[in-house]
Amino acid sequence: MMNLYVLMARDSDSAELVYRLRGGPVFDALNLMRDGGLRVHVPGRTGAEVPTLPGRGHAIFADLSVMVDRPDRWAHLIGLDCPIILDVHFPLGFPDHTLTVQPGRTDEARDQEEDRKAQEYWSDLRRIDLAMTMVMESTVVTCPRRDWAEPISWVSRRRVQILPNVTDPESGREYTIAFLKMLDQAYRAKQRRLPLTRRHRIVARLIRTSGIQAMARRHVADKVMSTLEQSDIDWTRYSSHAED
Repeated sequence: MMNLYVLMARDSDSAELVYRLRGGPVFDALNLMRDGGLRVHVPGRTGAEVPTLPGRGHAIFADLSVMVDRPDRWAHLIGLDCPIILDVHFPLGFPDHTLTVQPGRTDEARDQEEDRKAQEYWSDLRRIDLAMTMVMESTVVTCPRRDWAEPISWVSRRRVQILPNVTDPESGREYTIAFLKMLDQAYRAKQRRLPLTRRHRIVARLIRTSGIQAMARRHVADKVMSTLEQSDIDWTRYSSHAED
């Protein structure tokens, strides 16, 4: 069984909306399903559960904007020697284009002061340097938009992979397929750099044979989509913020 720890803030309406767009409904569904040899630890309202012991049965999905505020937590994760998927869901390095997620607000009704604070925050060169260090230390980097991903890839000399926002059950299915593929890539990349223990081999064999190869990914994704279709999620609230 692989344990996936999702490290995202959920302590405000805007943070909760980011969580939902960046895979929250999928993680919630996978947490209920416990399918494919994968156990998902979803974050609570005030943060996320972090593994405390080294273990190659762990994997991390972390929000860069959360990690930059907690470099001590990032250092702890690096010390675990487990795959880390780092999600960059904003135009890193282009603060003038950075907008906050403001649930329920139209473009005309945006809180301009909130946007100004975010742009000032991401104009700090030391913060950008720290963020780029985390990008380079992570195992896989994801982003919802290609125009945001390409500058990060150019600077870091790393491929940044596109992971779509979740705005309806069908995009939840696409997200699941893409995410599970990236999780497998992250685990394989980490495996190549580490000596294989017996436990490591068992976990690697488990995720390959029971949930993260192409046919199994589609099977799990179909079950996620079915779960999302039966949920009471108000999808209209998500689609209107998909490009924020």
